[in-house]
Amino acid sequence: MKITVIGMSHIAALQHAWIKNPHLVNDARFQFIQLRRHEFGMENANYSPEDLADHHRSQLSREITEAANRADLIVLCIRGNILSVIGLTPLPGKVLNLTSSTISDDIQRLLHEDIEIDNKWLRFFSRCTTTTKVIIPPPPPIKSEEWIRAHPGALEERFKLYGIRPASYRLKLWRVYSQMLREQSLLNSTGFIDTPEAVLTDGYLKEIYGSPHPNHANAAYGEIMIHHIVQLIRTPNWITNISLSASRDSNGPEMDKVSLEKRNRQHPYQHLPDRAFWKKAVAETPSSQLDPVGEVKFKIKRSDKVATAGSCFAQHISKRICSMGFHFLVTENCISNDFYNFSARYGNIYTARQLVQLFDRAFGYFCPLDDHWLRSDGNFCDPFRPRIEPGGFESVERLVADRQCHLAAVREMFSQLDIFIFTLGLTECWMSRLDGAVFPIAPGVAGGEFDSMKYEFVNFGVNEIVSDLESFIRKLRLINPRAKLILTVSPVPLVATYEPTHVLAATTYSKSVLRVAADMVSCSYKEVYYFPSFEVITGNYNRGSYFSSDLRSVTEEGIDHVMTVFMRNLTEDSDVSLPQGGMTNTKSVYDKQMQEMVALAQTVCDEELLER
Repeated sequence: MKITVIGMSHIAALQHAWIKNPHLVNDARFQFIQLRRHEFGMENANYSPEDLADHHRSQLSREITEAANRADLIVLCIRGNILSVIGLTPLPGKVLNLTSSTISDDIQRLLHEDIEIDNKWLRFFSRCTTTTKVIIPPPPPIKSEEWIRAHPGALEERFKLYGIRPASYRLKLWRVYSQMLREQSLLNSTGFIDTPEAVLTDGYLKEIYGSPHPNHANAAYGEIMIHHIVQLIRTPNWITNISLSASRDSNGPEMDKVSLEKRNRQHPYQHLPDRAFWKKAVAETPSSQLDPVGEVKFKIKRSDKVATAGSCFAQHISKRICSMGFHFLVTENCISNDFYNFSARYGNIYTARQLVQLFDRAFGYFCPLDDHWLRSDGNFCDPFRPRIEPGGFESVERLVADRQCHLAAVREMFSQLDIFIFTLGLTECWMSRLDGAVFPIAPGVAGGEFDSMKYEFVNFGVNEIVSDLESFIRKLRLINPRAKLILTVSPVPLVATYEPTHVLAATTYSKSVLRVAADMVSCSYKEVYYFPSFEVITGNYNRGSYFSSDLRSVTEEGIDHVMTVFMRNLTEDSDVSLPQGGMTNTKSVYDKQMQEMVALAQTVCDEELLER
């Protein structure tokens, strides 16, 4: 049996025991992953996975996944630092009664905050591997104050300044923490292994198992824990037994009635904000006031250079950013009769693959074989922005010259921007069989000639879109490390599908895939945030009122609701608020902005060329 132990300082006892005797138990081999290693960027024991840099988190995830794939069991002993920080001595700056064994509300709050960090680690491990996982608590406290003062570790000065908490307090704190940790382990489908009786006296850790640091244990303790773990997992139905067993002495007589009542009333949803509950956040909220934004990673400053790209819906974002006085970055001005409202003249970018290839074409990494398409009127169009010149180009030379200027502007945009807002529109597209180039519209619709030997239909899945977005993020970082990315999903349904299914089913698939991919990328990168414009428009709370009579086009009221939520939550120095009188009064509140939105009502969408 192969067992991988993952944790911080408390796994040292087990690791030292195993190093001392690698044949401690028959037919069992232990491997240890210390989270506080330099290559993982764990500078602070209070870090959660979200606090790690992306490359550190990715490296840690890979190592855990690789180790877990070779293991039969994962044993977690993640943290427990809170017991050192607030368990041994009072908090600095606070005069507390050292004879009291009552856990104050402040301490209980700190415990909840600490357990939430543990919970984030448990969720992280669950994403890394499906291998069976169990958690062991940190060792319980040693009772003797005299022993602790003789083995102060790094806390000697704190003991002199603030004293040592009474043994009953320290034991109670450990039991409450262990019970909370048990509850979180069950919520994360992780088993919980109690501390073996052999190391305890009246619930306290025996002094012979203490280490030079008063809240840690030694190799002798680690040896007993290793035997305890192996013995448990060799018993029938062991995972069920340890998951369902009651916490040892968690409801002992020393747990005062008030503390028990408080703990018994607590559950994981108790302290969540109103936004977490459907009734409060949706059903009882006026539709015009609904704001589905949760925690925001960053905000747009007025000095930030903001660039946009994506589907036709993304053009609405461009307009509102301009009208609100923010710095909308434009590196390529309109030089003809195109009506796209983006930072450069790339037209609609419907897929993540199209975005990556735009970057690659701009920086010379990709030169597609489809250089130009012939139109039915004898003029030429750019295959990657077929409607950028409504009348087309008179010659290939003029088309190529215009494209060279355009790609230079794209390079400038990616290099200068601070915030890039990208709206994912479609999963379906047409691709060249020759070099993998993707197009915003099928060959033969706006130009060119369709040839099934040269072009194929593709419908991207979640993994492909996530891979494309991550590829774009890596490349953008190389030339612009400060850049941040805001992802949105267009709520506009497909105008047509090439899949052998109903267009409604195809739309549901496409938007679901895009939404999941956007969330996966947002959760993986600190500098990427998903903004829920899709939810504002398509949510059943508005009873379809944000779609026009064609059930595709988004109404001005819907766009205004989206942008009001966007500006209020994602921008600094903005006094935007949702109007109390409903969205029908918006024109009087945002007269200037709405006039501009009217001018944009007929947003340019290449996809609409498929309409019939």
